[in-house]
Order: sequence, then C-alpha cells, then structure tokens
Amino acid sequence: MSLRLCVVCGDSLPDVHRSHRRYCRARCRMRALRIRERGMAQPERAATVGDPRARRRPRWEPPAEPEDVEVGRDLDDPRTSDEEASAGRDRPTPQQFGAYQALFDHFNDQLFDSSLPSVLLTFSNHTTQGYFKPLKWEDGQGYTHEIGMNPHYLREQPRWVIAAALVHDMCHLWQQIHGQPGRIGYHNREWAARMRALGLITSDTGQPGGNATGHRVDQYVDPAGAFQQAMERVPDSHWLPWQQIPPGTDADLSRRAIKHKYSCPNDHGNVWGKAGLWLICGHCRTEFQERLLGQRVG
Repeated sequence: MSLRLCVVCGDSLPDVHRSHRRYCRARCRMRALRIRERGMAQPERAATVGDPRARRRPRWEPPAEPEDVEVGRDLDDPRTSDEEASAGRDRPTPQQFGAYQALFDHFNDQLFDSSLPSVLLTFSNHTTQGYFKPLKWEDGQGYTHEIGMNPHYLREQPRWVIAAALVHDMCHLWQQIHGQPGRIGYHNREWAARMRALGLITSDTGQPGGNATGHRVDQYVDPAGAFQQAMERVPDSHWLPWQQIPPGTDADLSRRAIKHKYSCPNDHGNVWGKAGLWLICGHCRTEFQERLLGQRVG
C-alpha cells in the first residue's frame, strides 16, 4: 500500500481509500474556516526527524524592496545652479511662472512691506505693457485679482522696464486694497503719488514734463528712489527666462505652410490645398483655377 500526504494537514492518506481522501479535504477545509473565524494562526507542530511533513515547501515571502539610492551622488550634496537650470528647462511652465511669482514677491517685500496679497499672474496680448483687473477669479471660497503682462512688449526690453511694468500694476493692487481707485482704466492722483513715493515718476509720455495722470500713463525711474535700490537686489533667477518669439520672423516656427486656393470658373466652389494640384469640378467638369493671395498662378 502506497502512502500519500494531504497537501493541507500533511496526514498520510491510503491511496486505495478515496473516501478517506475526500473526508480529509473536508476536514482540513473546516479547520481553516475555524482558524480564520477565531483570528488566530494554526499552531505549528515540531517536525521530527524523518517526518515527511518536514519536506514541505516553505511559505513564500516577498523579497525586501531595495532602498532608493542615487548612484554616484552624495545625498547631502545640494544640486548646483547649472543642474537646477537644466532641470527647470525641461519644465518651462513652472520655470517661467516660478520666476514671475518670485519677482512679484521680491517687490512686494522691498516696496510694499509684504502687504499685498497674492494674485493670479498671467500673460496676455493686451494693448498695454501690463494690466490689473480686480476680483477677476474665484474658486467657490473667495475671489482674487489678476495682474498680466504683454509678452510682446517685454521682449528684448531692459530689465527695469519689465520690473517697472509689474510695479505699475502692483500699485493698482495696493490702491484697490488700501486706497480709493478711480474709474476703470484711469490713473488718478493717489496712484501717481504712490508711484512717486516708490521712485517711479509717472508721465503720459514716459519722459519728464508729461501728465502724471490719465488713461495711458507710463513711468520713468528716479535714480535715488526705492525702486532703483530694489532693482539692484533682484536675484538673476527671478527674471523671466522665456521670451515670446515675434510673429512673422524667421525664428517663428508656428507659421503654417502657405496654401493655394482653387476656384471653379463657374462659381461652383472653392478648394484650398498645396501648390500644383489638378482639380476638376464635379458639376461642370471644368478645371479649377489656382490662385495665391488673390492672384492667378500660371
């Protein structure tokens, strides 16, 4: 008589007694259910020498996870500025708006004693260098203001022009919170006095002698004012790293390929496509005429 072992309890089962094997499977199943209900593990019996149950495969355990260690770098060494710049270039959105926010925070600390709340900073093709819009955004719990700058005006401009345009709108924000703003789009005397106190002289011509108030007002810098001193303390990492490419230049890769217009001589329709197409009208069976910028080709 050959012996077999139960895969659950390890008891020997006669090969010829199939009914006993069925009984053993049911018994072991009930034993596992009782152990699960009691929430306690089945006590293990000490295996004796020569016991066939000691040859059972041990329970599988997951391998230990290796610790995440960067090879070739000391964890205490900080990243260099060149490495941070390289990593930031792969993520232009947080790099650009991070510098934008840092520039706002710098002038808020240096010129306004950190009294201005955070606003939503944006870029927009506005008709001026920048703009301020009060209570422009909401999230269901409150409202916030918006300050935007025109990237076309900021390209290849001196740094003081970019900073002065930002402080210009920050003074509008200060007046919205602490002063009496005038009508929309108008620069009143209170705003002009605040600008002068910060070292920015307002003028509608951008030069000395111009009107200090009005709808379109520029500014120039007082060399002995607080703005010039704050400009000298701006870190290089706070300046906007990305500049918008002007449309229509050789570097502008967003221009679409020039398309040609094909027209039916009998006014049955028009088709736009690349140059050199041969098209036949389905109504009058005549050849389409190719045109480019209102002129016939060929």
